[in-house]
Amino acid sequence: MSSIYEKYKKEVVPLLKKKHDYKNLHRVPKIEKIVVNVGAGEAVQNPKCLDSIHAYLA
Repeated sequence: MSSIYEKYKKEVVPLLKKKHDYKNLHRVPKIEKIVVNVGAGEAVQNPKCLDSIHAYLA
């Protein structure tokens, strides 16, 4: 399981339940998908640009 999802379940869900006074666990919003978008148009002219993007995301 990813560390983001584990942190969400252990820390964020209890805080949301307390803040919004949710009695039912199913009322707490769920994470369905995380999308990371990076513009790499410069990589057409400079292939080494992909290495720096990869390092930045890592």
